[in-house]
Amino acid sequence: GGAGVLGSSFMMLGRSGEQWMQSSLFVFTPMNPFRAAVTKVMRHTACDFLVLAVIIASSIALAFESPNLPDDSTVLVVARKLDIVWATFFSVELSLRIVVHGCLLGKKAYLRSGWGALDLVCTVVSIVGATSVGSSIKALRALRVVRAARVARMH
Repeated sequence: GGAGVLGSSFMMLGRSGEQWMQSSLFVFTPMNPFRAAVTKVMRHTACDFLVLAVIIASSIALAFESPNLPDDSTVLVVARKLDIVWATFFSVELSLRIVVHGCLLGKKAYLRSGWGALDLVCTVVSIVGATSVGSSIKALRALRVVRAARVARMH
């Protein structure tokens, strides 16, 4: 079956619209070896525990920060370095989940769920917070507390 105009356009490219709708990022079909391997890893219980551990660790690190600390304090210097670690981890996790589920197309696409969209927002906030400096970014960094909401999604 096709998927309307989009499906008939894909059929000209040699795949049915249904095959394209099941593919992730128009590259990874459900039978793609890379997607299958990523799916196996992401569905493993250890992966959930690792994500949960990183969420908890990042939340604990966040608790040590204070807007009253001087910019050159050891706590803030370490926190900024950890922000890069957290942002990298969550970016990789988001990317892998999109490989597994797809981005927007398909019934089970990752960003079609509220939790997937929240993941995207948390990840973007993490990236912006880790790569920006200055007082105007402090308010945005406060949004990092939303990461803890991801724990609710996991259980």
